Amino acid sequence: MEDGRNRLCCLLRLFLDSHSGFDRSLLDGYLDLFWVMMNKSSDKMEKVVFVLDRAMRNPKTLRYRDFYAKKAGSEDDAAPL
Repeated sequence: MEDGRNRLCCLLRLFLDSHSGFDRSLLDGYLDLFWVMMNKSSDKMEKVVFVLDRAMRNPKTLRYRDFYAKKAGSEDDAAPL
């Protein structure tokens, strides 16, 4: 049993290290994602319901224009040839 916990701790550390730029205040979301990835549920729909429920509770909206707006300093803003 101890080896299983050590393995999960190691995998969690690798997972978090691979997402090192995340905001620590959003840690619960990353832990939820790790749980979904690692849980060997016999009912795949349980995972889908969990992920969709979590996503729908996020109040942030990304507007089309915001997504495609040019950012200052991008390659498109360079001087014409």
